[in-house]
Amino acid sequence: MGIAFKQCWTMCGIILNLITIGYHLGYTTILLRDLKAPGSDIKLSLEAESWVVSAIAISSLLSGLMVAPTLQILGRKSAHISVVLPNLIACLILYFAEDITALVIARLASGFTFGTTVFVAAIIIGEYSSPEYRGVFLNAKSASYTLGVFLVHCVGIFYDWRMTALIGLIPSVLSLINTLTWSESPAWLAYKGRYEACEASFEQLRGDSYRAKEELLLLMETQRNRRLSKIKGKSKISSFRQNLSKLSKKDFIRPSLIVLFVFVILESSGRHSFSAYAVRFMSAFTTNNTSTLYYVLAVDGVVCICGILSCVIVKLYRRRTILFTAGGLACVLLVSICVYLYLKAKGIAPEDNIWLPLTLLFTYHVVISLGVAPIIMALLGEVYPLEHKGFGTVVSGVFFSLSVLVALKVTPALIKSMEVYGTFFVYSLCLAGSFVYLYIFMPETEGKTLQEIEHHFNGVPLTLQNDTEGKLLNNK
Repeated sequence: MGIAFKQCWTMCGIILNLITIGYHLGYTTILLRDLKAPGSDIKLSLEAESWVVSAIAISSLLSGLMVAPTLQILGRKSAHISVVLPNLIACLILYFAEDITALVIARLASGFTFGTTVFVAAIIIGEYSSPEYRGVFLNAKSASYTLGVFLVHCVGIFYDWRMTALIGLIPSVLSLINTLTWSESPAWLAYKGRYEACEASFEQLRGDSYRAKEELLLLMETQRNRRLSKIKGKSKISSFRQNLSKLSKKDFIRPSLIVLFVFVILESSGRHSFSAYAVRFMSAFTTNNTSTLYYVLAVDGVVCICGILSCVIVKLYRRRTILFTAGGLACVLLVSICVYLYLKAKGIAPEDNIWLPLTLLFTYHVVISLGVAPIIMALLGEVYPLEHKGFGTVVSGVFFSLSVLVALKVTPALIKSMEVYGTFFVYSLCLAGSFVYLYIFMPETEGKTLQEIEHHFNGVPLTLQNDTEGKLLNNK
C-alpha cells in the first residue's frame, strides 16, 4: 500500500496540472460570454476574438522545442515544473488584463502548457508507475482534462471571467507544490548513468520485490550498454545530426507512426473540434437554440463521467481489446448518425424526431470517452524508448499541434461544403483507416515494462544474462 501511495502522490501533481489545462481550454466560453456582454470593459471585435481563441494553438506548436531539452538534460521533475508555471502565469495575466494584448499573451502562455503537458505527463507516468498501475494512471490523465473543462463551466456560472481565471490558480499552485516533493525519474537517472541514485529512486517508487528488482536490473543494463556503445562510437557529430539519424531507426519510426495515427483518431473523434463548434454540430439535430446549449452541456457531462469510469474499465480488459472493440463501434455509430442526418436533410426522415440521432450521438461520445480516447492517450507514455523520448516529445508535439490546427481549420469548411453529415462521414473514414493501421502495427502494452515495449519495436528478443537471478538476489 505504501508503494501505491507514493506513486499516487506523484500522479496527483500530474492530474492537477491536467485539470488546469482543461480549465483553460474551457475558459474561452466564459471569457467570450462576458466580453461580448453590454458594458464590458474590454471591447472584443471579431478579429480580436479569433486571436484570443487561436493563440493557444499557436504557442503549443513551438512549446515542444523548448521543453524537450529540459526533459532530457535537467530531468522529468524540472520539465514538469516548466510546464506548470505558464498556466499559473496565465491566470494572473488574465485576472489583471486591461486590453486584448494582455488576453492574447495569457492565451499564448496557456498554449505552452497545453502543447507539452500531454507528452511530459505521459512520459512521467510511464516512468514513475508500475506496469500494474500505469494503465489506470494514464487513463486518469485523460479524465483529468475533461474534469477541468467541466469545472470551469461550473465556476463560470457563479463568477465573471476575471474571478474564474483567478480560481484557476488553485490547481496550478497545488500541482507546483506537489511536483517539488518528487524524487527524480529512475529511468532518467539510469539514462544519465547515475545508477546509485536510480536504484534508490526506483526502490522508493516500486519497492524491492523480485519483479521490481528484475525490471530495475534490465533498465540499468540496457542503459549501461547504450552508454558504452556511445563511448566506443564517439565522434564529433553534432546533436542536430544525431537527432536526424534517429529518423532512420525503426525503434523511432514505428512509435512515431503510431503516435501520428493516435492523433488522427483523437481529432477525427471530435476531441477538440466538437468543443469548438458544438453549436454548429448540434444545429443539425435541433433548431431550438436554447435546447442546443443544454445538449452541449449534457455531452460535456457525459464525457467527464465516462473519462472517470474509464479508469475502472482499463483494469478489467486488455487495452487492445478495449480500443478496437470501442473503435469499431464508434465507426458504426458515426456512420449511422451520418445516414440519419442525410435522410433528414433530404426530407426522408421525420424533421421532429431528434431523440434517435441524439441517442446515437450520446452513445458515440460514451464509446469514445470510455474506450478510445483514454487508451490512445495512454500509448504516448509507452511507445518511445528512453533514447528517443526527448526528440520523440518534439515530434509528438508537432504532430499534436498540427492535428489540432488542421481539425479546427478544416471542420468549418467541411460543414459549409458537405453539411454536418458529410463532415461526420469524413471523420468516420479517418477513424476507420487509423484503427486498421493500429490493429496491424500496435503491440499490446498491458502489464509490460517499458523495456519490454522498447525491445518489441527493436525486434530484439528480451533476455537477461544467465546469471540474472543471482544478480537480482545481490542487487542491493
